[in-house]
Amino acid sequence: MLLLWFTLLIIDKPTKSLCMTLSKFTELYVVPFPTLLGDDADGSLARPYSSLKRALDHVEHNYYRSITSLPRRTTIYLYPTYHFVNTLHLNRAHSRIRITTMNADMTAFYEELIVRDHTYRRLSRASISGGMPITHWIEIDDDVYKAVVPLTVYVNQLFADDRRIIRTRIPIDQSAYLQYEASLNDPNQARYGFQYVQGQFDSIPLNDAMVVVYHSWTTSHHYIDRIITSNRTILFTNPSDLPIGTFTMQGKRRFHIENSCLALVSNSFCFVNETKAIYLKTNGSYNPNDIQIITPIHEFVMLIASTDARNPIN
Repeated sequence: MLLLWFTLLIIDKPTKSLCMTLSKFTELYVVPFPTLLGDDADGSLARPYSSLKRALDHVEHNYYRSITSLPRRTTIYLYPTYHFVNTLHLNRAHSRIRITTMNADMTAFYEELIVRDHTYRRLSRASISGGMPITHWIEIDDDVYKAVVPLTVYVNQLFADDRRIIRTRIPIDQSAYLQYEASLNDPNQARYGFQYVQGQFDSIPLNDAMVVVYHSWTTSHHYIDRIITSNRTILFTNPSDLPIGTFTMQGKRRFHIENSCLALVSNSFCFVNETKAIYLKTNGSYNPNDIQIITPIHEFVMLIASTDARNPIN
């Protein structure tokens, strides 16, 4: 469990930093957007860090240069907005930290110093996210918007103001399903596909489509390798744990198709990997440029692990 405490703020002379660290207590401040205070950050109230990672590095640096083996009690105050991070690694040096949201007075102080052309999402409390914000949406049709993401990103989930946006689905009705005609005779090959009903995959772009197959109590998710039209066989790039069709009574040969841009409905999206483009159809009540759109990137936001068995994290 993380334990973070309090540090003392002292205003000395104008030429000195606003924040002086005592031997036992430290306060650090994180504001993840440009302010009029400049870029010469040291984590103090007057010169806050721009990321939580820098604040954690500060704590670690001070621990390893300290003459004692006991980490300082440190409170890291986060501005109440999204803090987008890569996976953060906490170790022995971070044993006595407390990460919390700034109070109203601190928030008001920075509110007056925001660079005015910068936009951010103000929240009731700080949110540490392993996701990536999606910005610069362009409207290409009525309530349909497009945005391009970096080349390293693959988008299979999208959230708008913390509400999940569904990925497009065929059939569009969430309670309806498609049914394949039969499983494949070869039990090894049957893990990679099935025989479909004529017309089920006609006119559907298959490069980024995902087929979700229903088994007994589980589903398996597959990307398409190829379709053999002569015998209506679809083959996947990745196998199911068991041959598809093993539990016909329970699974009822059901499947559906996700991520086809032909199936855009209100509050749904699709992703085209070749162009790295996201297509989002809203319900007309919001513009994605005015709210926070996030795609998850990192499965783990924070890892807590000591680098030495003799010095565990307390």
